[in-house]
Formats: sequence, structure tokens, C-alpha cells
Amino acid sequence: MPSYESHAQLLAQAQTRFQGLISPQVLTALSERDTFKCKELLRIFTDTNRLDDFKRYYLKSRQVPLIRTWTDVKSSDTNQLGRAKAIVARLEAFYSVFVSALAKEYEWAHQLWGGDDGAFAANVSSLVQHALSSLEPSFSNLLQNLRAGLKPEDQLVSAIEEKKGVGEMLIDFL
Repeated sequence: MPSYESHAQLLAQAQTRFQGLISPQVLTALSERDTFKCKELLRIFTDTNRLDDFKRYYLKSRQVPLIRTWTDVKSSDTNQLGRAKAIVARLEAFYSVFVSALAKEYEWAHQLWGGDDGAFAANVSSLVQHALSSLEPSFSNLLQNLRAGLKPEDQLVSAIEEKKGVGEMLIDFL
């Protein structure tokens, strides 16, 4: 007679195969924000004790639109001060789009995860952290490279402009 351990191992293998088969559906449903399909898949992952796997799929698929906004932040000007102003303008645009996308994501995540236990807020927070830590080049590297070629007085001007624009957007969001 097979032991409990062998049955548990077979069940885990079957769950892993099943997860592999439905993973394209999961990613598609999450990418398209198909609430009905996502809730159905979330229930399956919850019932099979694989909720953490569903959360990883969520982070993987939902960070794409947030990271995509970052790809527009590139430096192309050779004039450093002009470059600084261009990057500040692009950063403002990034934060504007990012905050807008985040607001939509927050609303959708509330529908998907439910609002009773705050799971949706925790998952959106994880999404933001994951997306921002995945930016290439990182925000701090972009600013360090930008400031490296500026005179001290230009650094001060660009820093003030950065803080003003980003601060205004964060105030608007909050």
C-alpha cells in the first residue's frame, strides 16, 4: 500500500503540472484585467494552496505596464543642462503616467482581491515595490549620471525642479 508521503508527492506533482498548463491563461487574464477569469483562477490557486504562485503571476504580469512607462526616460541631449531639463520633464511624465496607472491598478486589484482583509492593498504595494525596483536604469543611477556632468549651480536648479514636480504629483495622488 502506498504511503501518505508518496500520495502527497504525486498530488504536488499533479498540481505543478496543472499550474504549468494554466499559466498562459493566468498571465493572459491578468494582462487583460479579466476580473471574472482572474477570480476563477485565484480560487483554483487558493484551493490548491498555491496562492503565493498566483501572487507571483500577478506581480509579473501587472508590473509590465508600470515599467513600460519608464522606458521613455532616456537621455539623448548632449547639452547637460538641456539634458537635465529634458530628463526632469520625462520624469514628470513618468510619474504622471505611473500614478494614473497605479490608481487604475488599485481599483482593479480591489475587485480581484477583495477589500475585507486589505490583501488588495498589500498586493498593490508589492507590485509598486517590485516595479520600481525593476527599473533599468534605476532612478538613482539616472540622477547620479545626470548630475555627474553638471556644475554645482546647475545641480541645485535641477534638484529643485525635480523635487517640485515629483512633490506636486505625489500631493495630487494622495
